[in-house]
Amino acid sequence: MALICLAGSAMAQDSGPAGSRLSLGGDSYAAAEDLTLDAATAGDLFAIGEDVTVTAPAAGAMHLAGRRVTVMAAPGRALYAMGYRLAIRADLSDAATLFGAEVTVAGAVAGNLRLFAREAEILGPLAGSAIVMAQDLRLDATIAGDLMLAAEDVDWGPGARVDGRLIIYAAPGETAEVPGRVASPDRVEHRDRADFEHDMGPSVSDMRRTATRGAMAGFGISVVLVAALATAAVALAPARVATWRETVLDRPGSSLGAGFLLVSALVGAGFVLALTIIGLPLLPALLLVAGLAAYAGYVLGSYSLGVGIWLRLGKTMPEGVLPKAGLAALGAVVAGLIGLIPFLGWLVVLALGFAGLGAIALDVRARRLT
Repeated sequence: MALICLAGSAMAQDSGPAGSRLSLGGDSYAAAEDLTLDAATAGDLFAIGEDVTVTAPAAGAMHLAGRRVTVMAAPGRALYAMGYRLAIRADLSDAATLFGAEVTVAGAVAGNLRLFAREAEILGPLAGSAIVMAQDLRLDATIAGDLMLAAEDVDWGPGARVDGRLIIYAAPGETAEVPGRVASPDRVEHRDRADFEHDMGPSVSDMRRTATRGAMAGFGISVVLVAALATAAVALAPARVATWRETVLDRPGSSLGAGFLLVSALVGAGFVLALTIIGLPLLPALLLVAGLAAYAGYVLGSYSLGVGIWLRLGKTMPEGVLPKAGLAALGAVVAGLIGLIPFLGWLVVLALGFAGLGAIALDVRARRLT
């Protein structure tokens, strides 16, 4: 959300003391230090700032972030807000997801509520269910659905009532007292706080295992893709690929510098054209071209790395396409393993991409001069 808002400010149609704003496809994007949104939005609203105040409705969803966020007008769909101090004073016609240190929900919520805060107040009625995780909670409203609650201290106000199930997570040995007017004992369920993570979703260990499997699969796919592309290039233009490979191995410094300058020129030209507003549509295209060029350089750089390792072992350069594909896979595996080294690995991978692209650029330049 923050990146979208910052991108909106960078591409703003008008900017000044009021900050930067952009309207595109009915959606509105705004960024400023002190931001007051007093014009209705036909679509979704994205806003970020130090102080964000919304006084006009949006037909779509609202995505808000700031140190202090105040919502005085409701979105047509869900509300997503994050900040230090959140104050929701409008009646919401849909669900709300709120993250903050101090959160107050004073308006009614027609949908479900997900609230994560240090200090939270729920003063408006909820037509749906709620998940609340807070250090201190004051509940003085009716919740028509279920309430899943994890809090250290709860203040049950005179208007507090839960019509559905009340699931309370507490530390072992702690028992939260629930007045009968809030929920009858048969609808109150006490659970161990350690189970909260399990009930909310996959555990950290499960996510780590999933991430590990995903990383291994991505590594394997990357190796196969690099080998396949290098094989296709060798099969289609063996002489030209051999020239590029020799340039990378014989002139690594020149290849690296040429590749760096070429990518810098493509990316820099895109942002310069974007400043003219007229050339703004060309920015994504130039960034895409720069990315594809860098990846093509990485494929050539990985292939050259595999060949360099093979020659360093005292072996001779193979002639067939398949053996060369094996060298490309070797280079991709080594490059991928180097890329796993913290801080330094990605620099080596980046250098391979620049070197491979630079070798192609040097060859094209040499052919044009002859």
